[in-house]
Amino acid sequence: MADSETLALVSAPLGPEDAFGRGGEDIEQSFIDVGALTAIGAIPKNVTDVRVLVGRKGSGKTHVLRHIEIRSRAEGRSVTLETLDENFFTDGALVQLRGTLDSASSITFWLSCWRLAAISASLSYFTCLRPDSRAKKAMADLGVTPDELRSRFQAFVFPNVDEPFGPVAALKKQLARHKNFKSTRTLFRELDFGSAEAEVGRLLHVYGDIHFLIDGIDEFAWIDPRSWLEPQLGLFKLAFMQQVTRSNIRKVFLTITLRNYVFSHALRDTQRDRVQIGAGVIPLIWDYDAAEAFLRTRLCQISELSFARAERLTGSRPLAGWLGFDDFIPLKRGKRESVEYYLLRHTRCSPRHVIKLFTNLCQKQNRRSLKGEMLDALDFEDVVREQSREIAVTTLLTASEELLSFVKFSEKMLSDKNQRLSAQAYWIEVVEQGFRDAIMACGAEIVSRSILREHLEIALASYAPDHSPAALISIAEDTLWRSGVVAYPTMERGEPVWRYTWSEHELGLGKLPDHVSMVGFHPAIVTYCNLEVLEDGPVF
Repeated sequence: MADSETLALVSAPLGPEDAFGRGGEDIEQSFIDVGALTAIGAIPKNVTDVRVLVGRKGSGKTHVLRHIEIRSRAEGRSVTLETLDENFFTDGALVQLRGTLDSASSITFWLSCWRLAAISASLSYFTCLRPDSRAKKAMADLGVTPDELRSRFQAFVFPNVDEPFGPVAALKKQLARHKNFKSTRTLFRELDFGSAEAEVGRLLHVYGDIHFLIDGIDEFAWIDPRSWLEPQLGLFKLAFMQQVTRSNIRKVFLTITLRNYVFSHALRDTQRDRVQIGAGVIPLIWDYDAAEAFLRTRLCQISELSFARAERLTGSRPLAGWLGFDDFIPLKRGKRESVEYYLLRHTRCSPRHVIKLFTNLCQKQNRRSLKGEMLDALDFEDVVREQSREIAVTTLLTASEELLSFVKFSEKMLSDKNQRLSAQAYWIEVVEQGFRDAIMACGAEIVSRSILREHLEIALASYAPDHSPAALISIAEDTLWRSGVVAYPTMERGEPVWRYTWSEHELGLGKLPDHVSMVGFHPAIVTYCNLEVLEDGPVF
């Protein structure tokens, strides 16, 4: 290795843990090996036909969407990728816009909003001030002009726009035009969606395929999960069901990313059995084996970079080789564990967490190497435990987001609690504290299910007076199960094992089985909530 005093050490050899907002060909060399995912069948070869990418926060949805963008361009499609990087529903505008509609009617309303936006975006390829040569040729072949299209489809078209835009930009423009529920509903009654879609299909038959990709629609859902759910479900309907059934716009491809709990709501829709949803969905599921293979593959890929001890990232166990020890006995535990198992069980097996943990380890090792030292087992454990606290907070916040999307909480009760917490606190933080209080009250990493239910009722029931305590707690514990916060003991082939959500399915619909009498908490939660460590753990 070069002189440690002069060596420029790479601090994040695996790249940023979050692909959101990144683009370009470099995404292919970032944290997920797309080729490997394709080889094992996790990503189909015809990936550009996929409608929906489903996964937890940090599961790689954004990365795979960027891969689809690159592949789609290579196939000759005109591609627009949009990330929702600002909350354009401010000061209650989201609720104000959809009026007093019930949930089902609101989803239909948002489907119409997205349908209008998709048509506007498609037409913009031909009505913008600088259409490309393909668009000009298509219009010439069909004997139409941009001015004629602007005149015929005034409600769908935005004048004085230089370049084509995507559905998110179109939705934002439409909402600026129609700022309230009454105006928007009047517009929907007057519009001839069918004629506009037929014209789009006619133009694209000559022009070629266009592909809209939308990411980050959930990035602001935590502000008001229940209200944000409906626009996401409306977009799901457009991305999948409408694309399947409306043959005249099959030249328009739409791919979106969704969190697991949103997809769970979509599967509960009464029309889900009318189409084959599974064919258009990629579930990004990461279990322990997948996460270990990912860690091993990615570490071996960076052994040539300049960071401390990089040359030791070789063999079947590159992490152990890099650290200089294979296993150790964690504090408060009497069991020896492999370094890979200890690291992964403190994550949710997601790429983001794995990358963040190794980055933190790498940065600490870089600092040590400048002093001629190296990490020991205690350092390794400290880094993992410290990062696990951040993972626990994220996990409980996403669980709170999901619970708020299912349950109608009292705005007054949450607001009153908000004022006591912080003037800037959001409801999701109130619910997260409720989850945290309930778990901390349990006291230990393994408890009876009845104790967990009792503390959940104490912590949460007052916020949802419209729900019976029993119904609320059932939803809450199912949410903790689906979020990977709790596991339960069972027997497999005569051996006791702990069953956790990603060992079955992650896509939503999962419930904690009725027969379960004991539950155990994820190691990150154990650390964050300072739970007593028991002999029978760790459970994950």
